Amino acid sequence: MTVIAAQPALFEVDEYTETDRVTDRQLCQRYFRCWLRAFGTGTTPVVEGITFTAFQAAADRLAQ
Repeated sequence: MTVIAAQPALFEVDEYTETDRVTDRQLCQRYFRCWLRAFGTGTTPVVEGITFTAFQAAADRLAQ
């Protein structure tokens, strides 16, 4: 008899905790505030330690 070990499905993601949600929300708020300050100045918002890619990923997780 062959025993097949159960494997997690490929689409399963680690649990998204409330702490993760709060962290993502704070990141998005900080990025957005910097963007608002730069709006109309013709400059790209400079957000120390946050890239647009990180902002976009956090926003995507929050949207789910």
